[in-house]
Amino acid sequence: MTSELQMKANTQNAQLSTGPLSLEGKQIVSRNAIKHGIFAKDLVINSGDGRENLQEYQELLSNLRKDLKPVGRMESIKEKSLPALAHLNRVIKYESSLEGSIFKNLAALKSLEQCRDSEWRQQED
Repeated sequence: MTSELQMKANTQNAQLSTGPLSLEGKQIVSRNAIKHGIFAKDLVINSGDGRENLQEYQELLSNLRKDLKPVGRMESIKEKSLPALAHLNRVIKYESSLEGSIFKNLAALKSLEQCRDSEWRQQED
């Protein structure tokens, strides 16, 4: 539980912290929480944990253009959907990383359950 004195100190300290004032500083901190970029407005994320490689993105679009070979107005619509395919690729990468985390957490949980069961058996004896 936080004491009244700590709460007062926290309130005073918070008033000293104004965050970045410059436009550049605000742009930098706006990307602090990027983890996966699924909701990012940028086509290529260039900071944070979800940092992407611009060259890889451009190669992906180039290869898709070669494969689709858009000709005419209707087919140019396909080309406009290429960034969406790149975004889908981002989602798939994030989903894969989640699966790895889930398996690690399940393994840790199983280990904890085994320890708990072992302790219960010892208490019963």
